[in-house]
Amino acid sequence: MNIMKIPYNLDLDTGPSVGINVIGSDTILIHGIGYYDAANSDWDVDCLLDSMGGSLYGWGTGNPADDRSASVFCSGGYAYIAYQADVGGEHDIMFSYSTDCGENWSAIDDLTNDVADETYPRLYGYSTTIGCAYNYAQSDVFFNYSVYNGQTGTWLAAPERITDNSSANPNYHCVGLLYTTDYYYSAWEDTRSVGTDGLEIYTARRTTPIGVEESDDAFLKHNIAFAPNPFRDFIRIDYSVPYSQDINITVYDVSGKSVRTLVDKVHEPKRFSAIWDGKDNFGKRVSAGVYFCQIEAGMNVISNKLVLVR
Repeated sequence: MNIMKIPYNLDLDTGPSVGINVIGSDTILIHGIGYYDAANSDWDVDCLLDSMGGSLYGWGTGNPADDRSASVFCSGGYAYIAYQADVGGEHDIMFSYSTDCGENWSAIDDLTNDVADETYPRLYGYSTTIGCAYNYAQSDVFFNYSVYNGQTGTWLAAPERITDNSSANPNYHCVGLLYTTDYYYSAWEDTRSVGTDGLEIYTARRTTPIGVEESDDAFLKHNIAFAPNPFRDFIRIDYSVPYSQDINITVYDVSGKSVRTLVDKVHEPKRFSAIWDGKDNFGKRVSAGVYFCQIEAGMNVISNKLVLVR
């Protein structure tokens, strides 16, 4: 094993996290690094792309208050970072994602945005499915996830509580998270027996949410139109079929649950349209919010965000 120093800055660096994408013969790392900004006397987080052959480059938080405890995860060309940020004296979990291995990043999203203290996030997932576990109010562990690469509005509105009582250890790096095809597993340091056995490790699991993966198929990306979007009464989906094939068009909610199947049949080559009127498979009007339209054409799959307003 070769040990190398990451040559970045002269300040105190700490709390490293790293993710890796392998695209063909290219290995691309994303580093999440906490460092002490001596000039401003606060802690910041930097997110750096490392192509294993040149200098590091990326972005930093620059928040005048403390940003710490970065967690990075990469899969299938996607890159994710979460960290805790001091917001008005309490901590929130901040999140950003990249769909191109870390070249470009989304705007930073406040995942928690409440009056409680949330710290020490841990990310894990697969491709477009990303989960985040974190310490909540210094004594619990909460979990949230998105099956659409963490886009704003696609996380659970009410995060899930993992712990069975309020005895999680609030210290640094007290939460762990693991993804498998069947389950999400979380582990945490627990203080319930600290008087007899000291700190103990507890675990919990929940079924893995089913995500909708995207395809790089050029036909799907350039021959589909959604309008109007956002919409109030209906949205029209126009698409072209270049040869005879099975087409399935289904609308999902942000949790990955099927809401309405619009099309499911063999198509001959020509231009088609499908209409979604904001109702589910039982003819009931669904609530306003973010939905996703998944189009399957043979082995190719693409999803598009739909915004329903009332």
